[in-house]
Amino acid sequence: MEDFGKILEAIKEKNPLVYNITNFVVTNVSANALLSIGASPIMSYAKEEAIDLIKISSALLINMGTPTKKIVETMLVAAKNANKKGIPVIFDPVGVGASQFRNNIANQILSEIKVDIIKANASEIANLSGIKVQTKGVESIENIDDITNITKNLAKKFKCVICTTGKSDIISDGNKLYLCENGDIALTKITGSGCMLGSIMGATASVCKDYLKATLTACLMLGISSEIAASKTKSLGSFQVELFNALSSFSSQDFNSARYK
Repeated sequence: MEDFGKILEAIKEKNPLVYNITNFVVTNVSANALLSIGASPIMSYAKEEAIDLIKISSALLINMGTPTKKIVETMLVAAKNANKKGIPVIFDPVGVGASQFRNNIANQILSEIKVDIIKANASEIANLSGIKVQTKGVESIENIDDITNITKNLAKKFKCVICTTGKSDIISDGNKLYLCENGDIALTKITGSGCMLGSIMGATASVCKDYLKATLTACLMLGISSEIAASKTKSLGSFQVELFNALSSFSSQDFNSARYK
């Protein structure tokens, strides 16, 4: 609990800049999530400024929710320079398995980039593992048998931290494995909650080089905040407002509500 609190305080103290190459649908909510926890967001798709932005950034999120060839080119330039600089790269392979185009993008990124954290739902993780699973757009629609071991083995394969999101978030570096059980179902009913989590991981990883611990911290922060928000409203519109309120007022003491093993 003390370590989680230190990560939160470091974000507020250092105000890290998280460079987001994310999907068009979630730019606003992802930026606001970062601002709420004390980090700074920058959202850009231009390849022409990618190298300059990496120079001033503390972490990079690449999210392929609305992929185009030009955006992928920007992702590759930014991520390769992030690798050179030694800042964490978080990859959200949104919708992988839904189309060959997305599959090709994910394969290219994972073959050319050293990714530090991969955050995805169960269907996406299964597809990255070579298990063909049907998806519905960018949503997971199937229960995957043995997803815990699939997550752990994929972490070993890519030598990174994997976070498989779901009713319980599964987080592994290939050796240790955590199950994070915080979160309210309302998160699944608003746009961009998973993408917000990826951005928050950028902030936690920017101040904690133990990426397993950083990933767990991000999951707990969003999960606990969603429970606080849901306790104050039953309406989805006001839930999103209360979620940002909870994130912005989140303190080290709130980690006392953490449920993980």
